[in-house]
This record gives sequence, structure tokens and C-alpha cells, in this order.
Amino acid sequence: MKQFYLLLLQQFISIKNGNLKFLLFKIYIFLSFFTGLLILLFTILIRPIFLIRFGKVHVERIGNLSANLEIYFSERDIGINIPDVRHFDILFCSSLRISNQYLLNMWSRNKTILPFLLGVHFRSASIIISIISGLLPFLKIHLIENLDRDVDINNAIERTSTHLNFTKSEISTAISKLDKNNINISKIVLLCVRDDAYLSKIDSANDWDYHKYRDSEIEDYVSVSEFLAEEGFFVFRMGVKVNKRLMTKHPGVIDYAFSNLRSEFMDIYLSSICTFTISNGTGIDALSWACFRNPMILVSRAPFGYLSPLYSKVILLSKIHVSKESGEKLSIFDIYSNNLAFLSRTKDFEGFELLPNEDSEIKDAVIQMLRLIGSKWELTNNEKSFQNLFRNIFIEELQNHLNIKILKSDLKLMYSSSFLNNNHSWFLN
Repeated sequence: MKQFYLLLLQQFISIKNGNLKFLLFKIYIFLSFFTGLLILLFTILIRPIFLIRFGKVHVERIGNLSANLEIYFSERDIGINIPDVRHFDILFCSSLRISNQYLLNMWSRNKTILPFLLGVHFRSASIIISIISGLLPFLKIHLIENLDRDVDINNAIERTSTHLNFTKSEISTAISKLDKNNINISKIVLLCVRDDAYLSKIDSANDWDYHKYRDSEIEDYVSVSEFLAEEGFFVFRMGVKVNKRLMTKHPGVIDYAFSNLRSEFMDIYLSSICTFTISNGTGIDALSWACFRNPMILVSRAPFGYLSPLYSKVILLSKIHVSKESGEKLSIFDIYSNNLAFLSRTKDFEGFELLPNEDSEIKDAVIQMLRLIGSKWELTNNEKSFQNLFRNIFIEELQNHLNIKILKSDLKLMYSSSFLNNNHSWFLN
């Protein structure tokens, strides 16, 4: 009840600080709960002959707009999360704020996604279901729950083909733009480095420092970008809003975030054709690995316990955990024993420092990626041995701390082979 009053107070303050247009919008949202109730009653009445499900498409963040929908369509392809009765799914936008309108339009080629102002009535019906489903659990069947998930727990992405397709006109436009800039489309690497610029810009009312521990400095990626450029690749530093420029004079390294080339459409097209992506875990990388099944190097990743992608073509490197008191680096076992593996707020890491990966570590992971791509992902016997050791330890610690059963075959986890080879004490007793 206290939360309900706080919600009402928040709405009152928002209206007080807003204008007439904002007030009318709030009234419209409020009234949508009445139409939402009518929709729900109709849905229940026709359920014996036809099932209607409601699905909220998270559009505010490009990671969710990419991965969640790809998982939804992929699972449908292989018969997962599909009712065994006649049914129809109604998808609607979660917000007026859309991270990439062009991407939303492309998804709508597969299935209609209602804009927020039209879909808000179905959104209200979904909220009503969520509130009363504790008392009436049979109503949960009307919610499409896998649209709230950006983790491919059923390995559907690797078992299906992409659901985003370009028209001939779109491909021609993109190639023409890249040709004019003398860019070889067969050798493109995307660099996705998260900082606090985007979230601070689109939602300045919130304090985003709570997950600042996940951010990285763009300077840490200059060396590896120039290395790839020397290898003949064009490195695109991605981003809509970023704090700093990528300071390099190499013509093969393109600060795309500040470039006239940048557009919502080109974000998608570059993600579709890149050889691989280097990311420290930010939303836009989902376009590449989830939507278009391209390899990725995930570096300076945190929290450690969430290092478990179910996509096999990912090379991982976590941030280095250091004790402020002793100055010593923590092993896997230390990370878990100090309860650091699943922390999600910067302040919770008090007494410890999370350091980014060194230039040499990132470069070694890139070299491994280039070799794996060239060898069709064949690991050497030595690599297989170390990967199996690491995976067994990671799964054992994960199971011990989460009290869950994980099959080794379910976890497609590949850590940087060079890091494992050079840091035995980090993961071996």
C-alpha cells in the first residue's frame, strides 16, 4: 500500500511540474485502465475458442529492442513458448521513447507492433493481469513473458536464422555510402564501449552512477583499434551519445559516433555485416551478436557471475578485481567468497576496485578471435583443456552460490585462452 501511495505522489508531482499536454497524457493513461479491463474481460470470454496474448516490446533501450525480439521470434521458430491452441499475439511498445525507430520499423515487417498511444490499452490489460494473477494464476497464459528476457536460455538464436532482413534498396544505399568513404565492407569491426553519456542524456532525472562500475574509458581501446586497422580492418566506434572522442589519426579507425555516416539505419546495417564486435557489455552489441549472429569479444565485463552467454561465438574477459586493502588481484574463488560475483551497484564493491583489461589482454583476445574465424572455430587441444577446466570451475562456483543445477552443455562459455594460459593462479587451486 505504501508503494501505491508513493506512486500516486510521484504522478502528482510530475503533473504539477508539467503542462496541460502532460496532464492530458496522464489522464489518457489513467482512462486506458478502463478499456484495458474491458479488453481483458473480452479476452477471458473468448479464451475457450481463441487465446489472445499480450506482449510488451521494450523499446527504450536498443539492447532490449534487439535481443528480446530476436529471442521471441527465434523461440517461435523452434516451437518454444507457443501455446498448443489457436492463438494471436498482440505486441505493443512499452514507451513513447524509442531507442531506434528504424529498427522498430524493420521488426514490424515480421509482425505488427502497436505504437505506445494505441497499445497502451493492451498495456493496461497486461498490468491488470500482473496485479491479479497471484489470485488468478490462470491469467498468466495471456502474457508473453519471453519478451521481457534478453538472455537466450533456450539457445534459440544459434538454432535459427536472423529475423531482420534488408530490402535491395536499403542494401544499395548502405553500400553506396560505404563505397564513397572507401570502406571495405568485408573487413569491418565494431567497437562498442559503454559510458554514462547515453543514459544521462535520455533520462537525466535518474542517477546512473549505480552501475558506473560497468563503464570503460575509450582510451583503453585505441591500441587494439589501431592494431586491427593495421591488419586491414575498418574499426567503427559505435554510439549515439558518448562522452569522449576516440583519439587516433589512423584512417582505418572511424569515430562513427561523431561521424556524418551515423544514422539509425547504418547502426543496423554495420551490425549485420561486421566481422566481429568488441564490446564491454552495452546495448548496441546485441544487434550484432543476437540479431545477426556475428562473433563478439566481451571485455572488461562485470559483474563476474553474469559472464554466462549461451551464444558460443563469444570470447570473454572480465574486469580485474583488486582488494584495496592488500592491493592483490582476486582469483575466481576470491570473487565468489567475497560475494562480489552478483553485485549490481557501484557502492556495493566498497573495499574493492574493478580494473579494466590491459591493452595486451584485449589484443590477445582479438588475435584469438581472428584465428578462430579463420579456422572455423577450431580450438587447439591446449585451449580445449584450459576452457574445460575454467568452465567446470565457473559452473561449480555458480551452482554453489545460486543453488541451481547447470548442465555443462548448456553453458557455452569461452574465456580468453591467452588470459587463462598466463594466469593459472586466477582460476586453478
